[in-house]
Amino acid sequence: MAPVPPQASRRRLLGAMGTALAAASVAALPGCGFAPRTAPRLAFSRLGILGRAASPQFVMLLAGELSPAADIVTPPWRAQLCLWIIDDSSTAAASYSDANALVRNIQQTLSLRYALTLPPTEAQWRADQDRLQTQGPAAEGETPAHGRVLWTPVTLQTQRDLGYSETRALASELAQADLLGALRADVARSVALRLGTLAEVPAV
Repeated sequence: MAPVPPQASRRRLLGAMGTALAAASVAALPGCGFAPRTAPRLAFSRLGILGRAASPQFVMLLAGELSPAADIVTPPWRAQLCLWIIDDSSTAAASYSDANALVRNIQQTLSLRYALTLPPTEAQWRADQDRLQTQGPAAEGETPAHGRVLWTPVTLQTQRDLGYSETRALASELAQADLLGALRADVARSVALRLGTLAEVPAV
């Protein structure tokens, strides 16, 4: 038998080591700490959204976080609880380089102000839908036309910095849109986690 050249032997050894490492990595996946997303445990199965301030993107992301344990339903009187979106807004603040006054960095900030209430009745919704979509709740335990307030309004705010290039403005604008989506995803996840702390749905 002809002797195996040293280089070929080395390649075979490296290949065998790579195969062994890959197999070990797959076997270690269950305990690696990166567990797949599990379905949330919620005390409710139907959530309504009140307030015209809610962005469609936030509602879609929240629905994804709550699925499959709960659905976002319309009209809101069909829900067990209602998330009242008082404000859903974003701002972008630019910082400039001292040398030539070009935009160097953009700080993207997202704010979400919301409260949790019991849903309006069908009669209340049909009689005063416009006010129910615009007037926000105030105090916990209050019983306005839309239903009792369970959680008083709270504001979530998150921000991140994004490098900006004047010469690649379109790419920077697309990156800014992606960043805003990521911020909304973070906020939706935070809201879903807080909803998961609700032990039971109070009686109407």
